[in-house]
Amino acid sequence: MHAMDGNTNTSDGDKSRNHHLIVVRADEGQALWHLGTLVIFKATGVDTGDQFALSDNYAHQGVGPMLHVHERDDESFYVLEGEIGFQVGDEIISASAGDFLILPYGIPHRFWVKSERARFLVLSTPAGLDRFIQATAKPALTRTLPPPPAGPPSPQEYEQLVNTAHKYGYEILGPPPGTTM
Repeated sequence: MHAMDGNTNTSDGDKSRNHHLIVVRADEGQALWHLGTLVIFKATGVDTGDQFALSDNYAHQGVGPMLHVHERDDESFYVLEGEIGFQVGDEIISASAGDFLILPYGIPHRFWVKSERARFLVLSTPAGLDRFIQATAKPALTRTLPPPPAGPPSPQEYEQLVNTAHKYGYEILGPPPGTTM
């Protein structure tokens, strides 16, 4: 990541956010393995003064988080490759390359990769989702998809995930991945 200093004054007088050019090249960004997904952060709340976080994500068929709800941040998806299914409230939506969705906070949702693989951008506004992922992910050993999980999380792992989610303003409504829905 490269930053170029500029005027730190913003038009609205807010000096709490960074006010400089940030350039993140294709092979840059924090790479993590999170719940079966390669997540590469291009911008985090630290970079944007908590205005937003942006990640480039890669996942295999069937991968996706359990049903959950955000207390304060909207989650937007731009599908670059593949097909992804979404449950947003009572609606089931399928999105493919070029499709864009905004999932408002306060509405339970989940997604799952329907195609063999998918690549998608996730924008969290304001930032916050990045901190939850950083707290629950493992550093990616390579910029490749993580190995498939051996099975669903243990009861202890699930409880830890639920508690960590709550700490960051998310409620996991379940069921755990790999169980019958």
